[in-house]
Amino acid sequence: MSWHKVSEPGALSEGRVTTVVAGRRSIALTHHDGRYGALDNHCPHQGGPLGEGSIEGGWLRCPWLADAMRRAEERGDLTFVGIRHEGAAAFAASAYGKLTGRLAACFAIAGPGSTNLLTGLYDAKVDRAPVLAISGQVPSKVMGRGAFQDLDLTAAFADVAVWSKVVHAGSDHAELMTLACKHARPAHRGRWSW
Repeated sequence: MSWHKVSEPGALSEGRVTTVVAGRRSIALTHHDGRYGALDNHCPHQGGPLGEGSIEGGWLRCPWLADAMRRAEERGDLTFVGIRHEGAAAFAASAYGKLTGRLAACFAIAGPGSTNLLTGLYDAKVDRAPVLAISGQVPSKVMGRGAFQDLDLTAAFADVAVWSKVVHAGSDHAELMTLACKHARPAHRGRWSW
């Protein structure tokens, strides 16, 4: 083990995160609740720079997802509810859909994080609750080649999903999201789009 001095004590304010270099490694350094922590600077879902993220409720949030969700919440487009496990998030989305008839969304990182959604999504399917599941995936260039957390999520979700698409960098993201919401919402005259 070797030690690296990365900053002066007190240089990182309480509740903040920053990027530092230790040797040749990029590290996300956190200061929360009077304690410091250090993590690899690459988020496991898509490699986002964790040192540019934020600490919310004691959790380090990836800036790529957290910033987009925070902006949408500020605009009043969504309400974000942090849930600690993907399975619980899918059940919460299912319950919201059942109780309100309105669309709820849940999301998870790639691989096993996404498969944790399945039981809650089956609950939604059986009760015809409108739920949108958003899943992370490994980068396209390594998909299908056995990379860390590389699973065929299209096949895994085939039985539970009404509609499923893989979003690539060149995809029309707005159109795909519109189609996903359209398929997840109840159809006219009390019929559901399952």
